[in-house]
Amino acid sequence: MNTIIEIFKILDIYDYEFFDYIKDKIKVYDIDNELGLWGCFIKLDKNIIKDIKILVPKIKDNNTLLINIHEFYHAYSLYKHINKKYIDDVDKYENDAINIEKSVVKILNIKTNNCHIR
Repeated sequence: MNTIIEIFKILDIYDYEFFDYIKDKIKVYDIDNELGLWGCFIKLDKNIIKDIKILVPKIKDNNTLLINIHEFYHAYSLYKHINKKYIDDVDKYENDAINIEKSVVKILNIKTNNCHIR
């Protein structure tokens, strides 16, 4: 998680309280990243965000790093609305996370085979 924290600091979106909250809600698996199992999952109660969990691959290369950035950013965005009504705007959430990925690619000058980043 230290790599993600450092990147969030570079992007000027680091939030200690978020990382303290999420640290015990992350599942990291050392399996092939093409399986598409990754995500940010929320628990709702009467459409109120009550909990957030993340499922990400172990960071092994630039692509798994970007998957982590993407999912952590989703979690961070949702964390800002915890105990508030969930607004289902998947397109906005996805576009915001993709834009964060693009910023990381540009700032760190990394290469990726992720089709929506190129």
